[in-house]
Amino acid sequence: MMIGDLSLGDLIYEEIYPHIFVYKNLFPDHQDLHRTLHESSNSANGQFLLGEWKPWFIFGSYAHPKDIHLLRHPIDYEALKKDFSFDGLFNSELYLSFRVNGSVFQALTHYIGLNKVKLPPKSFIEKPNYAKYQPDVTIGSKGSQELTMNYHTDYAIGEWFWENKNFLITATTYMNDNYDGGEISFFVNGDIISYKPEAGSIVVFPSGSPLYAPGKNPYFHGVHKVTGGSKYLIRSYVRYPQAGNDLWHKNLEKYGESEWRKIAEQMVKGHNMISFEHNDERVKKTYGNITIWQSPLVDFLYNNGAYDAVEEMYKDKIL
Repeated sequence: MMIGDLSLGDLIYEEIYPHIFVYKNLFPDHQDLHRTLHESSNSANGQFLLGEWKPWFIFGSYAHPKDIHLLRHPIDYEALKKDFSFDGLFNSELYLSFRVNGSVFQALTHYIGLNKVKLPPKSFIEKPNYAKYQPDVTIGSKGSQELTMNYHTDYAIGEWFWENKNFLITATTYMNDNYDGGEISFFVNGDIISYKPEAGSIVVFPSGSPLYAPGKNPYFHGVHKVTGGSKYLIRSYVRYPQAGNDLWHKNLEKYGESEWRKIAEQMVKGHNMISFEHNDERVKKTYGNITIWQSPLVDFLYNNGAYDAVEEMYKDKIL
């Protein structure tokens, strides 16, 4: 069997929590692909297939692949390796891109089918984003556990009324595990599920959209502090066009696009994050011995909460 030529029935996966799947056998060549990522992020300077690695807030760095059109379908990966000398980093990045695109598509196809996900019209898989966490970055904490990234949803909760392309399903690929910490940790309805990704695995889970929120839960996730080395990951998403509701279109007409977007951007900040510390601007929720503070939009969007709290939050900013 050729690398990358698994059928959906051959996939090895584990459901570590309802609707959180880990796919484990799609990258037997993960060591070679990790070397490519490492070399690209440290020396390529955007000269080849991957663009320039840019700062990713304080977490690390990231790069987007440049556009390339494939002429042969399906892709014969073994033939591809023969066709290219792989002497240069361009060819290695090209092979990495082919492998990631094909394997993520397989994982997502399996996940969507098994979980019977109803895709919104015109849903699409976004081009992958390649990223690296630097070690020893702390941005928050939950008790004694330091976090490199706070608990959040990829779905932009604060943009629930926007006309945009929002997030439905997240698929994160991990190419190395030679570091300490770095677990991805989920907070779902009071449960905390932490998983240390294995090299070559893909973790697939709900992005937090109300259109795919099993049990009416947003599926918040964060990342434990990374130490002892860099953590490489590749982020892929199923996204969908969001039309925007009356709130968006009436204010667009009132303010004009430029001014309304400035106002709207101030309205969205922080709503997709939870805190384990008191926050006067958020709603307190207690699950057993765990207390969090979350946006009032969570009850409104996922649990049919009243619009009164939302109106109060947006007063003086909307029609």
